[in-house]
Formats: sequence, structure tokens, C-alpha cells
Amino acid sequence: MTGHSAIPFHPVVFAAAYVINSALAAGIHPSAGGRALAIVVLGAVLITVAAGTATRSRHIGAAIASGVIAALMLAHGVRIVGVVASRMAPWQSVIWLALIVVAALVCLRLIHRSIRRVSLRQISGSLNVLSLILAGVVGGTAIWSGQAGHAIGEVNFSPTRSASVASRASTAPDIILVVLDGYPRADTLESTFGYDNGDFLDGLRDRGFFVADRARSNYTWTQLTLASMFHMRHLEDLPAYRDIAAGHLQERQGFRQLLDTPPAIARLDELGYETFAVPPGIDWVTLRSVDHVLDPGTLSEFEYHLLRATGIDVFLSVVAPDFIGGQHRDRVLAAFDSIEAVATDGGGPRFVLGHMLSPHMPAVFHRDGSFRRPALSDNIFADVRRETNVTTEDWVAEYVEQLTYLNGRLLQMVDTVAAANPESVIILMSDHGSGVDWYWTEATRTDERLSTLFAARTPGKPKVFTGSQTPVNIFPLLLNSYFDEEWAVHPDRTYLGSLELVEIPNPDSDQR
Repeated sequence: MTGHSAIPFHPVVFAAAYVINSALAAGIHPSAGGRALAIVVLGAVLITVAAGTATRSRHIGAAIASGVIAALMLAHGVRIVGVVASRMAPWQSVIWLALIVVAALVCLRLIHRSIRRVSLRQISGSLNVLSLILAGVVGGTAIWSGQAGHAIGEVNFSPTRSASVASRASTAPDIILVVLDGYPRADTLESTFGYDNGDFLDGLRDRGFFVADRARSNYTWTQLTLASMFHMRHLEDLPAYRDIAAGHLQERQGFRQLLDTPPAIARLDELGYETFAVPPGIDWVTLRSVDHVLDPGTLSEFEYHLLRATGIDVFLSVVAPDFIGGQHRDRVLAAFDSIEAVATDGGGPRFVLGHMLSPHMPAVFHRDGSFRRPALSDNIFADVRRETNVTTEDWVAEYVEQLTYLNGRLLQMVDTVAAANPESVIILMSDHGSGVDWYWTEATRTDERLSTLFAARTPGKPKVFTGSQTPVNIFPLLLNSYFDEEWAVHPDRTYLGSLELVEIPNPDSDQR
């Protein structure tokens, strides 16, 4: 034990194990957790050094650092206990909480009695061993569940490229596809938000866009829409999706795997396209099977949930109240800048996917573009109102403010790209609609969630898309029209659910 206790490394191992376990549970790509891991490990080292200097004992300093880490992990545990208690009857929750308190007091009593009999060096040694056991449990669980092997495969994954940079001299047009997360259709904006979107849509028409007045999503969730769109097939036809639905693949990792090998990107690569993705900050809907992922490096969803789980978000709300909302706002603004930069620099042909988590909540823009600080909540990224404590009136007001600014910035982006690249194809679409009254467990208000924005500028090809366009057919119609190909065009089916899909009628469908 003495050899292990000479250097008290347990704070670093505890911190690293916690972040790695959180990353595995969240199912994120290994690269998406690297920054959080580095920051947490560095923080553990700094706290250990600072506490050791102040107490003149590296063992006491390390114990304090591990205590801080334990307190942060406890904050996560308290949240979980609270969720469990909230789902019980009142008398059950009282017994549940009482048992936890008694168990905690017994543990503290045992620890207190043990500490009096051992030295600080022995305590450090024991904590070192405990931290290694914890790390072993995390690693063993990852190996046993298959997550470790999957993560290693993702790190080593490199999509096959059939076209060299030198061969990218095609006369094919650039394709700019902008996914505006949660953007409702005009009739939904009118009926649910009391908002007339006519000026924006007329502005698009004046700029040569076709606007699909009956556009509709095939699915109610982003990951489903993107997987189906880039595979150019309905999900029920994809074996990998059936494995996810059956529980053979972890959901988030499974969808990320679907976006690792999509036929639409593979075909664009064969046609000589250089491909770019501007991600929304949500790892499992980030398209990585491209030549360039243009991430601005702002706070990701995973990092936000780490802050929330440990209670650090509460601390930030006091010392830096604009940090979390400001990071999200910066990501949206950076997405516009990245799209404009790539689409106007003269290279080509290029495919650019710009996925913006807007007008999706949180609302971080006033209508003039100035910063709006979102309220601290359990999940500021929730886009279904009934999962929050926000009233309908406030939700609608915030949404409209953000949408108004977004519309103006979109027209500005279109003008910038079209002026520099007049032959470019520009598509503005949403993956699903809004969630003011719609709720995912109910088969009501489905029109709100499924009715979407779709507008396309297709120079020289005025009839590429239909008035009832759905995402599953975007790439087949685009490839068939511009490259005389014969991709299958699928029925405009719509589904509720995420893992157990239930088909519902599509009142907007054109019979093909």
C-alpha cells in the first residue's frame, strides 16, 4: 500500500472515470468527449495542487480534491434521487428518502471511526486503489457492453473517398443544404404562434426559391429524419435501424453509425463533390462522414449536460450568467459564417450541410439579433414545451422573437451565397416542426410536429421538388434531376415514435 500512496493520484482517476462513464452513457463519439475529459483532469490536478499547497500536505490536498469531485458526483446523484422520488406516491418517496439518509449517516459513521485508526498515507493508498477499481468497473462495463470496441472502431473509422481533390473539376453545381431545426410550416406559425411568415416566404420566392406549401417531415425526431434522408429510404427498410429498435445497438451510437455510411454522401463523393458539415452541437446527429466537419468549438450538448448534472451550471449562472446561452448563440452565428465562407470561396463542386439548432429552443435571440439569456432549467435544449415549466404564452413569444431574427439572417445568407455563386443549389428545410402543444406520447397535434419548412433554389431546374416534399426524397429527386440518375422515389409516409414507429396518414401526400 505504501508504494501506491506515495503519489495520491485518486482525484484524477475519479474525475476521468466519471467523465468517461458519462460519455459512454450518452453514446457520444470519442472525439466529442476529449475536451471535457482534458478540462476535468486538469481541474482535478489544479485543485489537488492548490489544496496541497494550502494545507502543506499532498495527501490532504488530494483528499480535498476527491471530496470536491465526490460532491459534484453527489449533485448528479441527488438529481437522480429526486427524479425517482417524483415518480413515487408521497408515502413511498418519504420512505425512499429516509432510507437514503440513514444509509448515508451509517457510512459517515463508519468512515469517521476508520479514519481515527489509519494515517493519511494509508487513506491515500486506499483511495488510490478505490479509484482504480472504479476505473476498472467503467472500463469493464464498456468492454462487456461492446461500447469500447465500437468507440475504437469510430476513432479508426475513415470514410472511403472515391474522388481525389485533383479530380474535383466537375461542372456540377454546389449544393447548400441548411437544416433549420424545428422550423414550423407557415400554416402552423399562423394557427399556433399567431405569426404571419408571408414576408419571409415571399422574400425567398423573389430570390428564385420554390416554396413547398405542404411540406411535411416523415418523422418527429431529428435523428430519424436525417438517417432516412441521407440513406434515401424509409427507416423500416434499413437493417441497422431494425437493430436499434430491437435493442441490439445502443440508440445514439446506432444512429451515429447510420450517419457514418450514408449512400447520399457516398454518391456525392463519387460525383466529385467535396463535402462539409456544420454541426449543431449535438453529437449523435452530427454528420461525420464528410471531408470537413466545421465545428466552431463552442459548448456542446454533452458538455452542457455535464455542467447540469454536477450542478456547475448553477454556479455559472451566478458568476457568468451569459455563458451557456452565449455559447449556443455563438454556435448559431458561426454556422451562418461557415456556410457563407465555404459557399463563396470559389471551390467546387461542394456539398455543405449546415445544421442549425434554431429556431429550436433555447431562444437566444431577440428579433433585432441581440442576445437573449435563456432561463436556467433542467434542459435548455428541450423543444417540447410540456417538458418544461414555460407557459404557452412565453414559449410562443420567445420563439417568434428568435424566428424573426433568423428569417432576416437567412435572407442575408442567401443573398451572399447567390451573389458569389449564382449557380448554387440552396435548400432551406426543417427536420420536424415545433412542439408547443404536441407531445411525443400522444397521437394529437401531429400536424404541428410534422408540418415543416421546405424551400429550394434550383437554377436551371424549376421542377425538381414537389409541393408536398418530404425529406426521404430530397436526394433522390436532386440526383435524378441534376445527374440523370434513377434513384427510387418513395411514398410520402409519416410516422410517430422513435424506436417503435407507427405510420399515420399523411394528408399532404401527393400520389406518385
